[in-house]
Amino acid sequence: MPPLLATYNLSFHRAGCYFWQDLTLQVNAGDLCVVRGANGSGKTSLLKVLAGVMPPSSGRVEGFTKSIGYVGHSSGLYPTLSVWEYLQAQAVMAEQPASTSAKQMSLWGLENLADIPLAKLSFGQKRRVSLARLGINSASLWLLDEPTAGLDADAISILWSVITAQQTCGRAVIMASHHEVPLPIQQQIALTN
Repeated sequence: MPPLLATYNLSFHRAGCYFWQDLTLQVNAGDLCVVRGANGSGKTSLLKVLAGVMPPSSGRVEGFTKSIGYVGHSSGLYPTLSVWEYLQAQAVMAEQPASTSAKQMSLWGLENLADIPLAKLSFGQKRRVSLARLGINSASLWLLDEPTAGLDADAISILWSVITAQQTCGRAVIMASHHEVPLPIQQQIALTN
C-alpha cells in the first residue's frame, strides 16, 4: 500500500534563513507522527507545506491520500454561524448525515453551545468545534497544529481517544506539539533552527 503522504528533500526558508532542510518523510495508514521544536522552529510552516497551503522552498510533497483535514492556530470558523449551523454545513459538504454533527457535538461537549454564534465562543470552545469538524469529515490524514492549545483536561482526553480511533481506522495524524503525547508514536520529527 502506498504511503498517505511522502516528502522528498523538503526544505523551507524565509529571508535566507532555513527553518528545515532535506526533510524526507513517509506517513503510512495508522501512523502518528509528532513534530517537535522550539517556538519559531517551523512546525506550523511544515504543516502548512504538507497541507498544500504554502509551497516548500525546495523538494516535493506527494500526497497519496484523497483528503487531508487541517486544524491550525486560527480556527477558520464562520463567526456569524451558530455551532450547530456550522457543523451541519460541514456535514452537508462532507455528504454525511445530520446525525454525524449531533454525534460530534455530543463527543466534544458542545450541545449546550448549539445556538451560540461561533464569534462568542472562547478559544478552547472554538478549538473543540474545529476538532468536531474533523470528526465529521472522513479525511485519511489529519494535520494538527498544537491541538491541545486552549483545551481543558477533559477535552485533551477526548482528543487522545479520537486520535487513537483515527489510527485504528487506518488513518494517520501528523501533529505539532510541545507537550507529552501519551500515545504510541510511529515517527518524531525534531525541528531546530
